[in-house]
Amino acid sequence: MATAMVEQRGMGAQTSGERPKLEMRRVIRAKRERVWDAWTRPELIERWFAPGNMTVPSATADVREGGEYRIEMQGALEACMAERPNEDRSYRTAASGRYVRVVPHELLVFTWRGDWDPEEETLVTVALKDVEGGTELCLTHERFATELSRDKHRHGWMGSTEKLAGVLEGCSPSAEVFCTQVSETRPFTELRAGSGAPRLFTSVLEAGTLREA
Repeated sequence: MATAMVEQRGMGAQTSGERPKLEMRRVIRAKRERVWDAWTRPELIERWFAPGNMTVPSATADVREGGEYRIEMQGALEACMAERPNEDRSYRTAASGRYVRVVPHELLVFTWRGDWDPEEETLVTVALKDVEGGTELCLTHERFATELSRDKHRHGWMGSTEKLAGVLEGCSPSAEVFCTQVSETRPFTELRAGSGAPRLFTSVLEAGTLREA
């Protein structure tokens, strides 16, 4: 079962001096405590915290203000396989950082640094609140050095949160999201096991809203 709503914001042009950022919102059909656990318990993080067919061999999380985390990811992004069919599926990388603010079951703020670009440190804010039908997840990722970095992370978060929804809602945790970048729009083809034909979504940069085509 898909999440009830997926929305993106902050994709338009940045004002002078403002660093690129992204915002994503979606409703997950699960209790807030379960969603929180999925973000903070290493054994649950390992089930979803990587896009596409990538896996998480190991994760550590000292969830307290000042505590540190490290998430190792392995495999090739399926979104890139069509262009690079010989992509090394054993590729391994990691994201790490420290927790800046922790409000159990409500708010998680942490720095983010990927091994693929160790000079760039960004900030992630995860806010949870009860809504009809489940939990609204609001993810803000900011302080990117470039718009290209923001867009790459946007693709990663789309795939990862799709897995998160699958795990918590009882769907296949191997759901895949294929992303292609075209001109002023961002099409996303969402393919789930047993779902039949793929569904095409388009993220419009100005409006920032992901809608079904």
